[in-house]
Amino acid sequence: MIVLLASLAVAACPDMDTEVERATAALVSGDFTTARSALQAAESSFGCAKATNTQLAHYWLVDGAEAHLKGEVARARASLAAARVIAPDVFDDRLGPDVRATWTAAQPDGRGTLLLEPPGAALVNGDGVTVWPVTLPAANHVVQVLGSDGKVRYGRLIRIGPGEDAVVETGLAREAASIVHTVVPVEKTAKKSPALLVLAGVAAAGAAGLAGGALAQGPIIETSTDVDALDAAFGRQQAFGYSSIALAGVSVVGLTLHFVIPAR
Repeated sequence: MIVLLASLAVAACPDMDTEVERATAALVSGDFTTARSALQAAESSFGCAKATNTQLAHYWLVDGAEAHLKGEVARARASLAAARVIAPDVFDDRLGPDVRATWTAAQPDGRGTLLLEPPGAALVNGDGVTVWPVTLPAANHVVQVLGSDGKVRYGRLIRIGPGEDAVVETGLAREAASIVHTVVPVEKTAKKSPALLVLAGVAAAGAAGLAGGALAQGPIIETSTDVDALDAAFGRQQAFGYSSIALAGVSVVGLTLHFVIPAR
């Protein structure tokens, strides 16, 4: 039952603004471990939440600052160049004048192309793209593919080198969807999964069977003249009885959750 309840919980998508701020505060205090953990959490949000230009500029700025402070020159240059390409006016003064100087000097080394396969509507660094391939600065980029419901179905970080022709295989079927929807979707009737009802029914049937098994030990206990046989029957009766009670509880919980959890 515990496993079942755990499977019902949906992992929350990390909030990029929260994680980037956590990374920034950690960098300022010299906590590189927390900064890296927060940046990884922010990166994982690419696959589940649309990111704006400003959000991505902040992300790349902090990622580049972390790399700069750790002496990772190439990664720092790529990330800070990405930040400047996306939003050249976005900088956090808490990162200090040294990071600002590196950020100001960061420039892409050239340009490359990006092809989405299968081609379709997508966001590249927060901007809508429908025609592929697209030419981009040689830097870091975030690609997000949206479904017809406007939600992110695929997202990842792309690093494009000078002169590189990058291809991203999304594995998604083609959809007749655009980034900006002008048609109001038809409201769908919410449906509930019968899984909890099935679980409740199976548990109830099991409880009844075990209860019958417990009752069946009564005559054996009353008529038995052998101490060992009597002890064995009594032990079975207790095991059946307690198991029956436990399954009855599972049945009640499953039935309750079916009506409490909202339909989707």
